[in-house]
Amino acid sequence: MQIRIGEKVLKAFQERKPVVALESTIISHGMPYPKNVETALKVEETVRENGAEPATIGIIDGVPVVGMSEEEIEEFGKRKGILKVSRRDLPYVISQKKWGATTVATTMIFAHKAGIDVFVTGGVGGVHRGAEKTFDVSADLIELASTPVLVVCAGIKAILDLAKTLEVLETLGVTVIGYKSDHLADFYTEDSGLPIDINMENPTEIAQAMLVKKEFDLRGGMLVSNPIESQFAIDKKEIDEAMEKALKELDEQGIKGKDCTPFLLKRIVELTHGDSLESNIALVLNNARLGAKIACEMKRLKEKSCGAIVYKKTKNGYVYLIEHMSLGHVSLPKGHVNYHEKEEETAKREINEETGLNVRIDTSFKEIISYSPYVDQPEIIKDVIFFLGECIEDKSPIDLHDNEVNQSEFLSFEKAYDLLTYETDKNVLKKAAKYLNDPRLK
Repeated sequence: MQIRIGEKVLKAFQERKPVVALESTIISHGMPYPKNVETALKVEETVRENGAEPATIGIIDGVPVVGMSEEEIEEFGKRKGILKVSRRDLPYVISQKKWGATTVATTMIFAHKAGIDVFVTGGVGGVHRGAEKTFDVSADLIELASTPVLVVCAGIKAILDLAKTLEVLETLGVTVIGYKSDHLADFYTEDSGLPIDINMENPTEIAQAMLVKKEFDLRGGMLVSNPIESQFAIDKKEIDEAMEKALKELDEQGIKGKDCTPFLLKRIVELTHGDSLESNIALVLNNARLGAKIACEMKRLKEKSCGAIVYKKTKNGYVYLIEHMSLGHVSLPKGHVNYHEKEEETAKREINEETGLNVRIDTSFKEIISYSPYVDQPEIIKDVIFFLGECIEDKSPIDLHDNEVNQSEFLSFEKAYDLLTYETDKNVLKKAAKYLNDPRLK
């Protein structure tokens, strides 16, 4: 599936800055113009103020865009007939080149495809009231169970059956975290009264939990329940009365499916004389602050590099590439993974950029080293993935293209092993030599 990455988001990827995904349904279906555009841009500004780059996601002429421009957001706010798009609608909307606003589910899909781990929204969909008769359950829950993106919200949309939604999330294996709370947030009010098992006190703890989930390749995302700030909360009795009246009108008018949420939100704004709209804006901004901080912590705590054990076969046996670094240690070639690069592509690019050598990467050999690069911050973990790389051109001397590298040279196993500074590198070299059946290893 082809997606377009906005210029600012692409720049953030290239500079390895944290990125936070934002949905577009709130623009096209959640608020009236121009409040919708003002809010969307304010949310983006809030994400930036807290250290991350926002990526508002929408579908324009059938092309999913990750990181819409201000002009595109403006058009989303004014344009009539934009479709509300969940997973089931994607084949139609993309093939017919329609404009589509992404829901929680589709925002998660495109965020994951773009390599974004954190997504901020107002509230997520769930089990509708009366679902025991209608079987109306949001696709957001299925997406949360299958797509590895962390979603920050102010709870489940208040118009839904919160207790049943929590039960379904538990059944689907979705981790639900309360931010500084033991209870599920209640969208317009701080506390639903429904207990949740996990309470985390800061963005670092939440980031660590998501990284563990990714490390163990556990399917699905995580849901962070972030209560609305008390000064923006609506009196529970007032909002409950407005909700009941709006739900009754919904039933009387026979409104079903994806049209339910826009109708209810609009009607509740009218019944609360605009208070619910202001609360909605406040809670999204609050979520944007938290989501950006989590994304920054995830970026800080976890980095990934890729490299290779580069070798040549000579008449005297195998020789291996080592690098004498400007900081004084001797290492194996490796470097950071760039946006949308495959791991083996990173390894090949880094070797070429550092030495000018072209290599043939063998992914059947793959070793992962995890270590903390900072003595004073042991909680920060970095993964380095090593493949085998057969040198396919003979260069002597090797061209140096990187200021971090003072000298690169091919040496026999014994000499390379002795010169390498770190035990982790020595162990990987030894495994590679064994994999190649290097006779000198025996």
